[in-house]
Amino acid sequence: MVKEIENLIRAGFPIIIHDTNITDRMFLFIESNQDILNQYLCLCQNYGTKTINRWIGRLLKTTYNLINSGRAIATSRLIKNYTLH
Repeated sequence: MVKEIENLIRAGFPIIIHDTNITDRMFLFIESNQDILNQYLCLCQNYGTKTINRWIGRLLKTTYNLINSGRAIATSRLIKNYTLH
């Protein structure tokens, strides 16, 4: 499961803007790419949406050494809120 989530993140990381809203931008990227969205939905079905969303946030933070700087309401339909970095 972790490897599959890492692959989703790697697909979006070079494309999205790297600012404090990187988590929301990653989920927006997932929404905008049908193949990636299908992979995400399959992972959510197998492991639960909360689990997958937390792993995406955790892997973004640890992989790219991000520091938490607050919370925000998401614009992505896949999450309600997220941690700013």
